Amino acid sequence: MVPTLLIPMEPGTLPRRSRRLAGAEPCSPSPVVNLFQKRVMRSLGFGREEKITPKMQDEYCLLFEHELSDTHLAALTALFGWAASNRVQLDSKKLLLLQEVRDIRALCNGPWLIAGDFNLIYQATDKNNTNLDKAMMGRFRRLLDDLEIKEIPLVGRKYTWSNERSSLTLVRLDRAFCYMGWEEVFKDSVLQGSASVVSDHCPLILGLNINISGKRHFQLQSFWTKIPGFIEALQQNWEAPVASACAVECLFLKL
Repeated sequence: MVPTLLIPMEPGTLPRRSRRLAGAEPCSPSPVVNLFQKRVMRSLGFGREEKITPKMQDEYCLLFEHELSDTHLAALTALFGWAASNRVQLDSKKLLLLQEVRDIRALCNGPWLIAGDFNLIYQATDKNNTNLDKAMMGRFRRLLDDLEIKEIPLVGRKYTWSNERSSLTLVRLDRAFCYMGWEEVFKDSVLQGSASVVSDHCPLILGLNINISGKRHFQLQSFWTKIPGFIEALQQNWEAPVASACAVECLFLKL
C-alpha cells in the first residue's frame, strides 16, 4: 500500500525521499544503480520489470535535474506491507493505517492531500458484491468526518482493483482525499483512472489546473453541518430575496 502525502515545497527544495532516490548518480548505466531502481519499482508494485525500459528509467532520472517551481508538490510516500496470514492481522494493519493518517494530518497546517491504495472502503457502492466489513467501513467513514477531508471524485472508472478470478470481485481501494485549503490552490484538479497492465490495481492520474467546461456537481460534505455558524449562514442565504417571479426559477437559484 502506498498512500502519498502531498504538501507545497519551496522552490529548489528537493524532498528527502527524492534525494534518496536520486542518490548515486541515477542516470549512470552502472549495474548497481539499475538494481536499486528495480528494487524501487518492485516496492511500488511493478511486477514485470521488463516493461520498464531504459528510456523510461532515464526520463525518471531527468526529473531530479530541474529546479522545482513554486507550485511543486513534494510526495512523501509511506510504504505499507499488506501481507497477512489471517484476517485478524490484516484488520490490525488497517487500524494502524487509520491512526497514522490521523497523526500525519495533525502535522499539516496548510493545504493537504493524501492518495493511494488504502485497502479500505467507506460505502457499499465501492464494491460489486455484498461481502462487506461494515465495522471497518464505519471506522474509515468516521476518520474522514473527523479530519474534515473531502474525496476528489474519480472520473471514468468506478472500481480500481480486481481479484482477476472467474468469480469477479471489483473494489475501489485507491482514492485521493484533500483538506479544504488544498482545493483553494488547485480548483480544477481531476482524478482519472488509467489502464491496468502489470498490476491488479489501476493507476490513478491526478491532473492539476485542468480546465473543465460546464458546471461542477454540488456535493454536501457531512462535516459542514458541524462548522459553527453553518445553520445561520444556510438560513440567511435561503431567506435572501431572489429577482424572479417564477417559483421554480426561485427554487433553482436558491439551490
